[in-house]
Amino acid sequence: MKFCHDQRGAGWVVSLIVILLLTTVGGAWMVVTSYSSAARKLSATGDLVALAAATNRSCRDARAVAAKNGVRLLECSVQTGANGYVARVKIGAKMSWKLPGLPKDLQSVAEAGVVD
Repeated sequence: MKFCHDQRGAGWVVSLIVILLLTTVGGAWMVVTSYSSAARKLSATGDLVALAAATNRSCRDARAVAAKNGVRLLECSVQTGANGYVARVKIGAKMSWKLPGLPKDLQSVAEAGVVD
């Protein structure tokens, strides 16, 4: 059996390995940024929903704001004390990506209120 001892074709193999590596890193980066963006959006929406609950001291308004923003209101409470009141909400949203080992649902907790 005769083996070829020259370097013909070596560049093709190296190029293929580099392309596969870049594709893998790019795909992982896409997943990470997707989850990061969704978490930031959910956090901002949670603040908005909590503010709606605190403004009128009503979870009904929070439910409406959550629905308009495409999230689910999981928990809502408005607590009144001697010095003011605080609305606490917990919202959730489903991820469009369903990858093994990653959460399918994201949740966020937010508070808003007035302290005298």
